[in-house]
Amino acid sequence: MKLLAIDCAANLCAACVYDAAAGKELGRSVVDLGKGHAEHLMAVIEEALTTGGADYAGLGAIAVSTGPGSFTG
Repeated sequence: MKLLAIDCAANLCAACVYDAAAGKELGRSVVDLGKGHAEHLMAVIEEALTTGGADYAGLGAIAVSTGPGSFTG
């Protein structure tokens, strides 16, 4: 199963595609922003999917962090 993990809790806006069956990371994208995560999140996700050779249809799960930040208050 491929998993897309997303974290925008701190300065970094990050996404990673992970293959749970193989136990390895397939692709990632990380941008150190400080602020403005919402404006960059979709591009970060797209880069992680592209470098990981994945697409939304091929994902088995999406995981997100719930830490502090502009998306969680």
